[in-house]
Amino acid sequence: MMHRSEYLNTEDEILREPEEEILIRGKDDEETFVISEVEELALRNPKFHIEDAEVWAKKSEKEYSKKNEVPERIKPLLGLRLLNDYVESALQKKKPEMERPERFQKIAESEIWGEEGPYLPTIGTEIEIPHSLPIRGTRAELFRATERLGIPKAGTPNEEWEFAIPYTYSAEAQSAYAHELIRGGFIETEETEEGKQIRGGGNGMFSLHLNIGIPDTLWEVLDALIKEKGEKDAISFIKKDTAIFTYAFTTGFSSSSRIEKGKYGRPTYFGIWAEKSKKSEEHRSSENISEDSRRIELRSLEVRDKTLYRMFKEAQNLSSALFAEHAPQRDRNQEALSKIWERFQKNTIKLLESYSIANNLDEEQNQERIADAVGKTSIQKEMRALITATSLEIEKVLNEARKKR
Repeated sequence: MMHRSEYLNTEDEILREPEEEILIRGKDDEETFVISEVEELALRNPKFHIEDAEVWAKKSEKEYSKKNEVPERIKPLLGLRLLNDYVESALQKKKPEMERPERFQKIAESEIWGEEGPYLPTIGTEIEIPHSLPIRGTRAELFRATERLGIPKAGTPNEEWEFAIPYTYSAEAQSAYAHELIRGGFIETEETEEGKQIRGGGNGMFSLHLNIGIPDTLWEVLDALIKEKGEKDAISFIKKDTAIFTYAFTTGFSSSSRIEKGKYGRPTYFGIWAEKSKKSEEHRSSENISEDSRRIELRSLEVRDKTLYRMFKEAQNLSSALFAEHAPQRDRNQEALSKIWERFQKNTIKLLESYSIANNLDEEQNQERIADAVGKTSIQKEMRALITATSLEIEKVLNEARKKR
């Protein structure tokens, strides 16, 4: 079941597969190679340059932003969308123009509401492109253009490229960022007997880290614990709930291959991070950790299929309930969210235990058990059903809160 957003005309406005074929396959004398449409376009038309696409995207983004309210955090999304529009128009030998601007404005409206709303935390993602998909030639120019449009390149030598997608206040915006990366061929797709799919889908090829911002009120509690007892005790304050949250989404949305490839020895990961600065080695407190670095980070997810879009919305909703459980002072809506979280926690543990996955959520052996269960049983389907049902409960509370504003 997909979530219907009040900002989208239908469920499928964003939750749809990319509309254009991305990969063209051919053979040379020795090996099969993959060439993107934009590379073929550059080879076919010497007058086509990525720089022209980038300049048009930047100019069009500024013109659109003058006429419409566009939060700074999603201006890179608008730029990426326009870049893709230019390339698609060039492929079709048409004059470039923004494809369906009304759809983007609904995303902007959801972002504005999310920032003004009191309960939903910020959400951000990091998507890795593996070394097995080398970025060269015209395609490399296209990747570098995204960085100049405002989507930072991050990561380590372990991957070819990492998109550090800016945090947003709406899951719709994160879905749109991911969709545009797929649409533009940055995250590659391929044709299969079942239709177009993410390339290597189900094999953990495109790993994804999901970042959930810690609310200011909860951060004040954590910060006090960091100062009093150190970071380890501060993390333990919400570690169990964070582990349950991460186990649920890893089990519900990751392939067994992705779980097995996890480099941290277990499917859960919780971090409080400070940006690199002169203060990064000093005692961690709210004074030297930037606002967008105060986050829970799930590092066992992947770009796998269309369930990615559903996952963004459900993760944001459930994290609002998790944080309500630990809010220093709760209002009426947070009380309702807290009760929903408590039921979800019990049901998640019950489901995990039914597949012999230990209640002790720190056990490293759970990585192997979860990977095995995801690959051989119906646990993923059951976990998704539990997550969706809980998310819809939360949505009702949030909708009531919206009506009263």
